Amino acid sequence: RVSENMTPETTLYYIAIGGFVFHLLIFLMISMIGDYAKFYLVINDSFNVFKGFWNGVKFVFGHFLNTYFLYLFLLFLPAAIMYLYLYLERDIKMATAAGILIVFGMQQAFMLLRVFLRTWVLASQFKMYNANIIKPINTQSIQFSVVDTKTNIEKVINEPVKTIVNENVVKET
Repeated sequence: RVSENMTPETTLYYIAIGGFVFHLLIFLMISMIGDYAKFYLVINDSFNVFKGFWNGVKFVFGHFLNTYFLYLFLLFLPAAIMYLYLYLERDIKMATAAGILIVFGMQQAFMLLRVFLRTWVLASQFKMYNANIIKPINTQSIQFSVVDTKTNIEKVINEPVKTIVNENVVKET
């Protein structure tokens, strides 16, 4: 019989769901690597996209649990808000002017919230990148550098100017 040799439908369903989840996680990984690559390119004022992407890969896999769970957490909130928006919009009737104004206000609030959430995601990722990559500058070393530069400039200014009159005679002025 043909039905005895066939795979049950539920097994195929679970395989399809597993493939979908796997591809979704890979897509999220590439998106996250792209975000960290942007930080590298901006901080280093670079146009080498391949180097930026490679540094993003190194950062993400170097801090895998922190970066991936941060990204998943920050992805969950917009998804929940989108579900809430779609649920509320379905129940509001746009037959009256009040209904149209309510839906319009909800759409505008939703769009502003999306901008806020994307800014929040990038700010959170940058804070993690900043904490792990960018080394804090010691203000004392900057002060010493400024003092050394000032001292060197004063030495140059206060030194007498030597001019060569001819090959053997040096005249100070």
